[in-house]
Amino acid sequence: MKKLSVVLKVITPMLSFGNDMENSEFRITELKALMRSTFRELYYFNDIKDMKEKEDKLFGSVNRKSPISFKLNNIDKKSFGKVNMLPHKQMPKVSCIKESSKIYIDIITKNNVYIPIYAILLIQASITGALGKRSRKGFGSFIIESMLLNGEDEYKDLLIGKPEDILENCNKFILDKDLKDLGEYILGINKDGVNNEIVINKLSSNLDYPYVKKISFIKICDKEYMGLIKKISQLTHDRLRKKDNKKGNEEDFTDGIENNQEIKRTILGNCKGEKCGMKRFASPVSISFWENSDEKYMVIKELNYNYILQKLNIRNDKSLKANDEYVQKYIKELKDIGGNDKK
Repeated sequence: MKKLSVVLKVITPMLSFGNDMENSEFRITELKALMRSTFRELYYFNDIKDMKEKEDKLFGSVNRKSPISFKLNNIDKKSFGKVNMLPHKQMPKVSCIKESSKIYIDIITKNNVYIPIYAILLIQASITGALGKRSRKGFGSFIIESMLLNGEDEYKDLLIGKPEDILENCNKFILDKDLKDLGEYILGINKDGVNNEIVINKLSSNLDYPYVKKISFIKICDKEYMGLIKKISQLTHDRLRKKDNKKGNEEDFTDGIENNQEIKRTILGNCKGEKCGMKRFASPVSISFWENSDEKYMVIKELNYNYILQKLNIRNDKSLKANDEYVQKYIKELKDIGGNDKK
């Protein structure tokens, strides 16, 4: 048996709830689900069967006991507070796990071969994801403050550096440990002179699902996370409807996009006012935050959304181009909010 003892530090308010919606709580099930979705998003699979078999090996299934267990050891009672979950509006505050809170957990497995992949998945998840409600809009971001394997600091070097370098080192670590039978992903780093981006080069596959296409890291300087989250919340609101500009005229987020009448605003996630044709799907653009001892970053994760085009009736070239420009305009506005600070 091997045990990872992990200390997580919350860096933006975490909106996690169980049955009691009045009081937030840290939910182990959400962390495990985040690691599972990170595995789906970053790794390569031949088909649905291949994905399910590899997932079952790591996380278990209805017919297969999970080889991994999580234990929440401690979270300080002083870690809880209140926050407005839609900060662009005047709304009653809800319970949250406050920023700077520390969460102490153990990850235990009897399968010693897989312990490195759990460590890597947690590191990857902390950089590319978040936990709780509004986790795709900046809330619930966290970092790994420490990770000990049976008391030894084996993964210390993987927790240090810039986020794009850490992800690349995680990839090398998996290849060195010969764990690629569980899936693999290939990183190509595009440095554009302003922001560093990681492009996930998926190998040829017939599997069309929301895997990661690109991750952008925007270094933010002298900006508070909640101020940025408020602007992200406002942008998410503005991209759905017309707004009044200072001159009193109505303007729309889709203005300037050719054939904007073809745009399905639900392509950025289910929203009120437009029928979707799908019961539920998450936005293919996710925003979280990450930091090290020297720098803070906005992390923009772009997921494949080809799998929803048919159901949204986006088929011809004119419609495809207009909707892609809509998504890219949203991403550009997010980068502008982050500040596009040079590294």
